[in-house]
Amino acid sequence: MKHVSAGVRKHWFLWVFRGSALLHFVTVLFVMFVLFQLSQGPWLKRFRFMQANEVLVTVSWISILIAVLSILAVFTILLFTLDRQYRVILQWGWFIHLTGSLSLFIHVFIQMFVYPLLMKMAWETTNPLLFHHLDDWEHLLVPVISVFVPSCWAVGGLIYTAVMFQSSGPSRWLHWWSLLVWGMVLTGAVLVRWIGSAVVFWQGAAILLFVPWLWYAAEDMNLIGNEMD
Repeated sequence: MKHVSAGVRKHWFLWVFRGSALLHFVTVLFVMFVLFQLSQGPWLKRFRFMQANEVLVTVSWISILIAVLSILAVFTILLFTLDRQYRVILQWGWFIHLTGSLSLFIHVFIQMFVYPLLMKMAWETTNPLLFHHLDDWEHLLVPVISVFVPSCWAVGGLIYTAVMFQSSGPSRWLHWWSLLVWGMVLTGAVLVRWIGSAVVFWQGAAILLFVPWLWYAAEDMNLIGNEMD
């Protein structure tokens, strides 16, 4: 029975990592080709785009939520499979990553439920105060999504990467790949002040690099699972 449960666990690890890889790939496409359009231009233009692509926009936001849950699952698996002597350090990284993920969840829910309502009211009444209110919301949320969230993810990812370098588990080249990915995410959070909305493509490239890392790391989790048995 113990061997059966271990086999199920390893199989589940494999699917979580590779499922997360596919989710992140799809989510990057949605962000770059749908949600990026929703964040550009005057509010009335955005409202017309949202009305014309309501289902696509909703699916895009939902894909972000599912992708965030999947990466939390990946970080949780790594928390319990990497070297136990660094468990406390990994827990700090996990909580920092969780903080960024919760902030993104709040951002997505505001985008899904608050923005559409305000844009509809502004469209129907053409009240300039509502447009100012939308601008205030955007000035509040943009630093969260462009600086705070990626900074939390990058710091959490770099903490995990540091532990990987000290562990005998994942392949060495995956350590450097992880360092590249989270270094890019952190760099994007710093560069946003100068490159503005173009940072979406920088962070999108970082996530696309993360996709094959997840795919290949799945095999390493199987090997670690065999050693744990």
